[in-house]
Amino acid sequence: MHNEWTTRQGLMKKIALFMASGRPSGYSSQATRIIKEIASACASQIELVQINTYNTKVRHCSGCEICKDTGECVFNDDDMQKICKILEETDVAVISTPVYYSSAPGSLKAILDRTQPYFYHPLKNEPDKKIFYLIQFGGSRPYPAQFETIPQQMLHMARNLNGYIVAELSFPATDQWDGTLPAQVSSQIEEFARTLLQEPV
Repeated sequence: MHNEWTTRQGLMKKIALFMASGRPSGYSSQATRIIKEIASACASQIELVQINTYNTKVRHCSGCEICKDTGECVFNDDDMQKICKILEETDVAVISTPVYYSSAPGSLKAILDRTQPYFYHPLKNEPDKKIFYLIQFGGSRPYPAQFETIPQQMLHMARNLNGYIVAELSFPATDQWDGTLPAQVSSQIEEFARTLLQEPV
């Protein structure tokens, strides 16, 4: 069992957990807590870092394209350098996010946009592919393309980081819930967490 939790280099599995909600008790936050609780049972085999995107200071991409030549963003006075280091070193990245206007919340989108240097200089020399998981919560009732935009955005970033999206969970009509994750949803997220923790890297 121990080998299931380690990388091919024999190191601890590194997991980055991105929570993209400004609500401490929101559904994205509740999903994050479930994953952390399950991960805590395997603390000796994994290294878990959590990033609340609303607590990060990330300047908006200006589209200057200087990174096309240099491979680095001109902005070096915010949290993006730390986030990039986490993304480069992680084996598994999990994003738990609400859906705003069929897209990612601003704090998450700002991070996605600032990974533009990887578009021009992708991590193709990494020996192991990174694994991405996505959990989405949409407040409105289901409608066409409700959950299509964020996975597409994540796919672009994952490819540039030499990764791929393994699985996603999407839950519509959360405005009809009572503030607590329904038991069936919690069970799905628990199973989701166990799967991602046991995924070989």
